[in-house]
Amino acid sequence: MGYLQHDSSARLRDERGGVPATLILIPLLLVLMELVIFTGRVSAVKADLNAAASEAARAGSIQGGYTQIEAAADDAAGLVLAQRGVPCSGGRSELNSLSILAPGGFVGVEVYCTISVADLGFLTQVAPIGDFELRGSAVEGIDPFRVFEAAPGAGAPIDSPPP
Repeated sequence: MGYLQHDSSARLRDERGGVPATLILIPLLLVLMELVIFTGRVSAVKADLNAAASEAARAGSIQGGYTQIEAAADDAAGLVLAQRGVPCSGGRSELNSLSILAPGGFVGVEVYCTISVADLGFLTQVAPIGDFELRGSAVEGIDPFRVFEAAPGAGAPIDSPPP
């Protein structure tokens, strides 16, 4: 019946080093947990920016002329971001350079937002991330039969919105 006997000294020898391993694993688990939170936050803000850009492009595409598009797009994007409670600083929307502002063309909008991750304490101590800018974009077609005041030189992509 020797196989039922336990050697307590062998068991104590096998458990040495448990505290240093725990001291290494706990910070790694904290960083992993905050990395998951960070990734979730970025993907949620990115989805909100894409929704705001989609709404801005839609709002711009139903305007009567190119002069109203940028203001309508900016208002719509700001409203969506405010309704969704996006923690955004310096948010702005712009028409992208491939927009064709004419009947049958399209309105492309990009919405930018700067988010802060300073509240993720341990992760920002290990890897100082700071603030960074995210972008959402969308495109919406302009009805080809719509009465629309086309931009000068319409039918070609624009480099910047007309005045």
